[in-house]
Amino acid sequence: MTDDPMEPGDTGSLPTPEADVTTEPDAPTELDVPTEPEPIDPDAPVAPNAQPAPNATDAPTPPSRARSIGRATLLMASGTLVSRILGMVKMLLLGYLIGIASRQADIYSVANTVPMSVYVLIAGGVLNAILVPQLVRAQQEDEDKGQALTNRLFTAFLLILALMTILLMVGGRLVAWLYSSSEWHTPALAPHFDSLVFMTILVMPQLFFYGVFAFLGQVLNANGSFGPMMWAPVVNNVVQIALFAFYATVYGFGSDWSQPFSTAQALILGGATLIGVVAQAAVLIPALRHIGFHYRPRFDFLHTGLGHFAGLAKWVIVVVIITEGAAWFVTRLATIATAGGEGAGNSAYTNAYIIFMVPHSLLTVSLVTALIPTLAADSSAGRWGSFAHSVTSGIRSLCAATVPLSFLLVAVGVPLCEMAYRGKVGGTYVGWTLVALALGIVPMTVQYVTQRSFYAKEDPRAAAASQAIQMGVTLAVDFILVLGVKVSPAWVAPALGIGLGAGYLVSAIATLGMLRRSVPQWKKESLLRPIVLQCLAALPGSLIAAVICFYQKAHFVGLIPDIIGLVIAVLVAGGVYLGVAKLAHIEGVDELLAMVHRRGARRG
Repeated sequence: MTDDPMEPGDTGSLPTPEADVTTEPDAPTELDVPTEPEPIDPDAPVAPNAQPAPNATDAPTPPSRARSIGRATLLMASGTLVSRILGMVKMLLLGYLIGIASRQADIYSVANTVPMSVYVLIAGGVLNAILVPQLVRAQQEDEDKGQALTNRLFTAFLLILALMTILLMVGGRLVAWLYSSSEWHTPALAPHFDSLVFMTILVMPQLFFYGVFAFLGQVLNANGSFGPMMWAPVVNNVVQIALFAFYATVYGFGSDWSQPFSTAQALILGGATLIGVVAQAAVLIPALRHIGFHYRPRFDFLHTGLGHFAGLAKWVIVVVIITEGAAWFVTRLATIATAGGEGAGNSAYTNAYIIFMVPHSLLTVSLVTALIPTLAADSSAGRWGSFAHSVTSGIRSLCAATVPLSFLLVAVGVPLCEMAYRGKVGGTYVGWTLVALALGIVPMTVQYVTQRSFYAKEDPRAAAASQAIQMGVTLAVDFILVLGVKVSPAWVAPALGIGLGAGYLVSAIATLGMLRRSVPQWKKESLLRPIVLQCLAALPGSLIAAVICFYQKAHFVGLIPDIIGLVIAVLVAGGVYLGVAKLAHIEGVDELLAMVHRRGARRG
């Protein structure tokens, strides 16, 4: 079973070294959220074909634009958080209805994985990385503010989505066969396979509506309206929870999960999933009307600039294909751990990865999604000084939040997971895997921001090179540790976590160097110094947090003491970090504290 695939940072697939190719479908600089959509660049509007004003290339990002980016970041992060909470409620309810390790659970999860996997591979990366910069440029350069281009792109995209959906529904039996193991193809499980085929065909239209949602959401993003796309999955989860509750009233919680679904059961469960996605797309329509977007089908595709879009998109598809191939390799390595019985394998890696990705989904993806239109506008107008300043200030502010979270997860990762998986040795496996992954949070943040900056300046080839470097180093380290050194089964998943962090570190350094060389007027703004200072500020509190957890575990036993110990450890680590950072006036952290002070004063 998959979580809400269209949340920022999620792909709807297995955890990968670069799981976020979408917005998934799964941070603070100056966090204030706009109540009304704002122009992309209210302080320096660019008329069609206008040239940059004198000294525009050296101008830093205006404060109003920084506040707008921060406000949008907070709104998106809050929507992601609410959606994730509801998503966990939904999955918990579904687990009670059809189990977690049952045949019914596999039928449901495999059927729903197919449309999301195809969508992420074909459409997700293209839309998020390429579409917004193209729309921003069209808004500035076209006389109709990009309306014709948007309508052509949407029409072409709808045709492609419809064709894909029809073909996959017609080939539903083949799709189900490809995504299920050979044991499901035996005569003994023929009824279960038929149920899988029916469920697959039933939910396949999700592909079409997820595509509509993603496209329309990016249109909103390009117009400075970021909240609707991030809050729409909340509607999806609420609809599904309500329909799953209806299923519970009809069939209860004690049905035989080993049996195939009846037609009525499949219609309710599959229908709930499909209706939720339809509602998720439909809820964007009022927001689109608010920004003045009205769709009119356009079929005049030739000689209208769509070839340029396709040329850029091919590199994003290359990135996604590389990512999916790496995911397959990592999964194969992870299964070595449990081949002989017990070990830290794919399940341990997956559970740790979900926790590891929370800061990325809530903070990094939210800020970068809000930042992309600004970067695209600066790139289009030749404001390279402003472009560079936005990138560096965004990285500094993101690291101000992700550095202490990285140190904190290293300090409390093991006790946290042992508490969550009480009485199970698997909790220790997950904990040490989380510790290994947490070391890569900061490099991943830097790599993600710089890579998306290349997309904003229409250089997807460099972004693909960044991804290839990250994947190559990750897989090389994984191969050496798991197959070369042959770590014990208990350390396979942590070894994969170390490989991921190593890949992000090398790629972050390389990508930042490429970006600096490609921007003509990159200011010599320091990134290393503030990040090092942030690490030094986070270290004392994290050490104290680790001591608190160790002391609590040695002297107190039980769930309540564990919770109290963890809460105290987290509060102490956060308080010490903010105190040290404030006294030292560390860049990035001061901006966060000023933002909190302003918002508190405003509410007071």
